Amino acid sequence: MAFGVLEAAQLAGKRVPDDLLVAAFDDVAEARYSTPSLTSVASSGELAGREAARLLLRRLAEPYAEPERILVPSTLIPRASCGCAAITSQSRN
Repeated sequence: MAFGVLEAAQLAGKRVPDDLLVAAFDDVAEARYSTPSLTSVASSGELAGREAARLLLRRLAEPYAEPERILVPSTLIPRASCGCAAITSQSRN
């Protein structure tokens, strides 16, 4: 979806990140190579799937069990589309 936003912004004459900030979820490989590179949130879909299956099986076995909250860790990968690429480059030096 974020790639579509980048394309629509370009067609509308908007500049990312000057006029519009864009971020995505899933950190697919293409995010690194888009123009501008796409800020993204990386998380483990595999871990989320395992936890969802575990919770479903628990619910089937214990229909009245107390609900359980699961947090799947995620990491923000800042890139040029959020206007923070310069900050990221400086922090690596």
